[in-house]
Amino acid sequence: MISTVLVAPDWFVNTNHTGFFVAERQGYYRDVSLRLQFLPYVDHPTAARRVLGGEAHVGLGPQETVIAYAEREVPLVAVAAVNAHNSSALAVLESSDIVRPRDLDGKRYASYGARFERHVVEQVIRNDGGDGDIDERVLPKPTVPDALLTDEADCTWVFPTWEGVEARLNGHPLRHFPIVDYGIPDMYTPVIFCRQDTADAQQPFLRDFLAATARGYEFAADYPEQAAQMLLESFPDGFENQRLVTESQAEASRFYRDPGTPWGVIDPDMWRDYGHYLYRLGFITDKKGRMVEREPDWDAMHRSDLLPDAP
Repeated sequence: MISTVLVAPDWFVNTNHTGFFVAERQGYYRDVSLRLQFLPYVDHPTAARRVLGGEAHVGLGPQETVIAYAEREVPLVAVAAVNAHNSSALAVLESSDIVRPRDLDGKRYASYGARFERHVVEQVIRNDGGDGDIDERVLPKPTVPDALLTDEADCTWVFPTWEGVEARLNGHPLRHFPIVDYGIPDMYTPVIFCRQDTADAQQPFLRDFLAATARGYEFAADYPEQAAQMLLESFPDGFENQRLVTESQAEASRFYRDPGTPWGVIDPDMWRDYGHYLYRLGFITDKKGRMVEREPDWDAMHRSDLLPDAP
């Protein structure tokens, strides 16, 4: 009997997602009697709410999503890291006179409205010697990456491996300020998460799913050109620019894992360092917006024992 795995994505299909479709096309899910159903991206409800509401078995999102739901009645838990490191960056048009983060003081920032987003952006600016004074403009999520081109904003947050490549191919290259280069601890984005009770009750199902998914991402890490072709074949009408997929994949595949480390493993120290950073600066609050009095249990928010190479 074949079971279907419902996945709620964090964004429209891109090369952060390639491993899922490699696993599907290579028959890795079929090998463990599973079928992938990658749900269409929607702005509302979020992937986290789709998982919590039972619409999806697993979801994708940044480490902050799991942290934000840690104090809820039904918490989320991260079960694998899609990328081994944070490849995201603040971005401005290369033609802009903004040449470093401190130049962003007083500038318009196109925001996704994520819980810790503004705090991190402000801190990047402060860490470069600025005041962290931005004009945040929360836009509909699908339009945020285009805000620089429509002159709705001077800066936004992107994945250079996708939006950066896309902007360059479209003749509007971006200048990137990688988050990790400006005093922000490394973090996982995106991770695969599920309800904590699901992780406890459906371990065989999740182990099979993650084993097949790991094979897909390991293949994509080793063979980016072939992986890009499989992503294109999975969505024959989904990408206007096939070159975007192939050039993006060459960049994205480098972030899936560290040399000598299996895909998906979450380093407890890396997770804890980023969480502690948010806590130390007072960014972690309860549902009423009050700073939490006690530092959360970071280790309870993730687990790697469901991965195929778990000890």
